[in-house]
Amino acid sequence: MPEEQLQLFYDPECAVCMRFKEWVALRDAQGRIGLVELAEGVEERFPHIDFERAAEQLTACDAQGRIYEGMAALRQVARRLPGLARLDWIYDLPGVLRVTGGVYRTVHRVRKHLCLRCGQRWTSSDKYSVRKRRAARGGRRR
Repeated sequence: MPEEQLQLFYDPECAVCMRFKEWVALRDAQGRIGLVELAEGVEERFPHIDFERAAEQLTACDAQGRIYEGMAALRQVARRLPGLARLDWIYDLPGVLRVTGGVYRTVHRVRKHLCLRCGQRWTSSDKYSVRKRRAARGGRRR
């Protein structure tokens, strides 16, 4: 295990998480990123990680035990991938963090609709009840 290895946590039941994990695995030829499935027993290996939050958003942990969530985790992943590491200077440009943070939040929001596991509160029965309430009010949402 390389000294600078980053542990990236992923939900094996989330299609978006699995695609991102596979994308990272294809590009991480040097083994700088460890891919850790959010499954039983992982809490014992990483007691300092809040696994409820890790299931909600992208979470990574470095060799020193620092925890990164959301956009910060994505930046840490990019720093360890060949090609993307050379682009890290872009984050220092004015406004880039705001824009990339907005893109991350949008993808995270859309993920809730794309993945049944991530968007458990938005099931087909909820969709039906929302439509039913709208029809009772007399039309579409404005």
